[in-house]
Amino acid sequence: MAIVTLLGLSMTAGCGETPTEPVGSAYVDEVKISGFRLSDRYQRAEDTVLTFVGPSRTDLADAVTAPGFDFRGSSPSSPTSGPLFEFLAEAYGIKFRDMKCRVGIARLKAGVDPLETMHLTAEEAASVRNSSSVVLEVTVGCSQPAP
Repeated sequence: MAIVTLLGLSMTAGCGETPTEPVGSAYVDEVKISGFRLSDRYQRAEDTVLTFVGPSRTDLADAVTAPGFDFRGSSPSSPTSGPLFEFLAEAYGIKFRDMKCRVGIARLKAGVDPLETMHLTAEEAASVRNSSSVVLEVTVGCSQPAP
């Protein structure tokens, strides 16, 4: 059973890498947000970060799908944020195949101009600026149990 916390801290702790691809890439491939476009995917330390853009009026509890991740099975905690993002949810202890994974979801703060590195189209960036769209950053870290 995964532990999920709404309005919690974003996950940044990680997953090891093999010579060919990060551990957990199969899990990352399963992360989807209905109605959102995946605009970027990159490695941050040992984690994989996915950037999504989509409508601001979206019920993320219904839209986010990832194995073992459930917004509804959580209890609220104190809101936290960083300079660019407001952290919305985190889950850890997600069992996936032979791994344990963590997922963190954060939303670009209102009034923060989208960065070029988010790979948004001009239309998407304008939509984020006028608050009809949002940018979500999903951070995934997985590890395999020690032998």
